[in-house]
Amino acid sequence: MNFSLVLKYLLELFNNKNIQYALIGGLALDIHGIIRTTQDIDFIVPLEDIQTIEDFLLERGYKKLFRNEDIASYISDNFELGRIDFLLAHRKYTINMLRSAVSFDTKASPYKLNVARLDDLIGLKLQAYFNRKDRKTDDMKDIENIIKQFRSKLDYDQIREYFSIFNAQDLLTKLWEAK
Repeated sequence: MNFSLVLKYLLELFNNKNIQYALIGGLALDIHGIIRTTQDIDFIVPLEDIQTIEDFLLERGYKKLFRNEDIASYISDNFELGRIDFLLAHRKYTINMLRSAVSFDTKASPYKLNVARLDDLIGLKLQAYFNRKDRKTDDMKDIENIIKQFRSKLDYDQIREYFSIFNAQDLLTKLWEAK
């Protein structure tokens, strides 16, 4: 996948159509300084904007893999365009993640790249950890790496709130106290 090319297309769309967004997933971790291989691009976007995004992607040869009120996934037969997944913001936490995204400069586009905060990436990784058994090890390793490398910069109260959603406060204590 040509991440720069796909980001350029999407950032132009997001900016031209005033679509709020935040990069999430492995590429977001990489931008924050946690090196992680990834094979797709993941974003949070408002639920009400997914049709505009879908129309744009379909016009460029993407195929819809799946879409419901929470997620949408698209793939191209063109290896350079790859797969793009969207988490659709319409609940309190994902809307707040959009609002609190951090802007980074990128070589892929003249536009700034909005990236979810590390605290929020922990929340998303935690959700995946509890909901996707096939990714449990990878998601927990990502959480551990974020805490290990950025503990002093993280919003512990926000992270604690995410862990409490899954009744996993003991797990947070264990991770936070690990050396």
